Amino acid sequence: MRLTSLTISGFKSFGDRTVVEFAPGVTAIIGPNGSGKSNIVDALRWVTGGGRARSFRADVRTELIFHGAAGKRSVGLAEVELELLGAAARPLRIYRSLLRDGSGTLKLNGVNARLIDVEEALTGTGLGRGALAVIGQGEVGEVLTADPERLLAYAAEAAGVAQLARRRELTLRRLDTARSHLVRLEDVIAELQMQVEALAHEAVEAERHEQLSREALQLGYSRVRRRVESLEHDAGRLRAKEIELQGDIVERRDRLRLRSAELVERRGELADVEVALRKALAEAEARRGDLRVSEERLHSEELRRQDLEARAVALRGQLGDLVLDEPDPPPGDAAELAAACERAEVALTSLVRSLEEVEAERSAAGRACEAAREASNAFEVRREALVWQLTDLRSRRGALEQSIVDEGEMKGERAGAELEECTVRLAEVRSEQVRLSEEIVELRSSLLEAEAEAGALERDLARHERADRERRGYAKGPQLALTSGLPGVIGSVADLLEVPPRFRQAIGAALGRRVEHVVVETADDGVRVIEHVRRRKGWVTVLPLDLIPTRRPRHPGIASESAVLDLAREVVKTDERFRSLVDQLLGATAIVTTLEGAVDLARAYGTRPLLVTLSGDRVESHGALSGGRVGVPSGLIGQQRGFGSALAKKRAMPAELTGRLEAVESEAARLDREERSLMEALGEGRVRLAALEEASHSRRRELSQIEDLEERVSSTLERLEAPSAFE
Repeated sequence: MRLTSLTISGFKSFGDRTVVEFAPGVTAIIGPNGSGKSNIVDALRWVTGGGRARSFRADVRTELIFHGAAGKRSVGLAEVELELLGAAARPLRIYRSLLRDGSGTLKLNGVNARLIDVEEALTGTGLGRGALAVIGQGEVGEVLTADPERLLAYAAEAAGVAQLARRRELTLRRLDTARSHLVRLEDVIAELQMQVEALAHEAVEAERHEQLSREALQLGYSRVRRRVESLEHDAGRLRAKEIELQGDIVERRDRLRLRSAELVERRGELADVEVALRKALAEAEARRGDLRVSEERLHSEELRRQDLEARAVALRGQLGDLVLDEPDPPPGDAAELAAACERAEVALTSLVRSLEEVEAERSAAGRACEAAREASNAFEVRREALVWQLTDLRSRRGALEQSIVDEGEMKGERAGAELEECTVRLAEVRSEQVRLSEEIVELRSSLLEAEAEAGALERDLARHERADRERRGYAKGPQLALTSGLPGVIGSVADLLEVPPRFRQAIGAALGRRVEHVVVETADDGVRVIEHVRRRKGWVTVLPLDLIPTRRPRHPGIASESAVLDLAREVVKTDERFRSLVDQLLGATAIVTTLEGAVDLARAYGTRPLLVTLSGDRVESHGALSGGRVGVPSGLIGQQRGFGSALAKKRAMPAELTGRLEAVESEAARLDREERSLMEALGEGRVRLAALEEASHSRRRELSQIEDLEERVSSTLERLEAPSAFE
């Protein structure tokens, strides 16, 4: 096998990409001191699986990456590719790279490989670990002074049988490993057998729980169904009663309208009576005028009587004079005197008759005047009594009409409105009862489903915890540390983070293998964990909380860029005591949308954080780009916290549903009480409405009696004040 080319980029002093071709005839590389001759040999040894960093004159692996020189920037990636040509003219390409974070890649013919795969491919070529094709300064003396075992290894390598010996050793190691694995598998099988028995018991319990849950659901459904049927029956009965009551209300409203029409008719009749009353009062006033004329006539007759009495007195005086005085014999003829005497006697007789007539007229006039006075006084007394009675009847009639209006219409309408309101509210309550019954059924079904989901989630969490104890996907060291049971071990970084599913790939790429770092309480706990892992040939990184300093977020201004979704520390949820740890791990990391957007940000910002895309591609702060498949499964991040939060939510759901169910049942009980109260109020309202109608009928009968009496009084008053009473 012959060396054909060596490609170096970013390794030690080679900042630029350099290709060294080993054409036929090339036997040496010469150059001045510091030109990189030894670095070419180091690159050859490193790419073929060379040892630790100190064998390449470096303290740590990252010092193998080009750190910059005059006029050249440092790089973030060291790459070496070696091409060999075998005897059958088949090329062999070995590629190795190293990043600033210490991670690297090893490929054999373009496929990811292990160091042991490279050693097997280079067996017999003199390259690889322990071979003598490359001898550095000071190593000749080591070869000469090597012990027989080492010299035998050199001879086997030179003779080409080392590959067989190595394969034999590898096979033996594999057999030992298989035996240990077999022992472990026997333990695991025993443990799994115990778990199978426990799971079988759990399966029986789960089946019993499912059966009881179905029975409980069926019983609850049957009970609710019976309740719904009972409520539907009650609702039908109440609807029929409601229709009957509505018909009764309509009938009573019709009767109320009839009573209102009668009242309007009575009011019209009352208006006619008032017109007749005003007419009677006008006639009474006319009669009073006639009475005054009669009184004036009576007064004139009294004056005439007095005049006649005076004339009678005068005539009596004249008569006395005629009787007592003896007249002198009149002169003249006796015949003339006899004639004069006869005329005087005739005149006297006429005067006596006139006096008697006057006396008779005076006596008649006196009697007529006295009778007129008595009749006038009696008429006034009776008229005043009738007027007072008529006024009292009118006031009583007005009060009764107002009472009928106030108590009949207002109270009747109010009672009807109350009945209507009670009926409407009763319908609303029954509708609400039906809705609550359906909601109770849904809530009980949801409660059973939530309890079943919580039980399934608890079983999933138990299985997850058993799998988590085995820490599948973790390296050997973190597995040993996390399953050691030592005090102070909190968990891995992945266990302490809760990340939304959208960002899990990005956070997994940002953390890399750091998700397996073990978090402990103190540095002393970390020392004990490392000693435990060292005794079992493992390697682990611990993060003591008492040594993690508080770190202020860097590059906060980049979060305002449109390509940046968020800062990594902001999307991660954890307990407050682990916040400083999250700031240390992710404080200088930003999540961007695409790799192209990350490159644009890297060009715009000279000093920038680590940029990670949602698919896991990275742009380092020193400019290196990396992408492809993320080395650590993102599913390891936040599993425990995700299950815990989901279980807490599922456990809280039955309590919430139970509270809602109790609230709905309490509301249903309240509606039942309100329904009974409305039914009682509806009955009382009907009783009050019947009492109001009876009272209205009684008042209307009384009003009719008062109107009849008023009509009779008015008729009597008209007869008393008729003109014939004074004629």
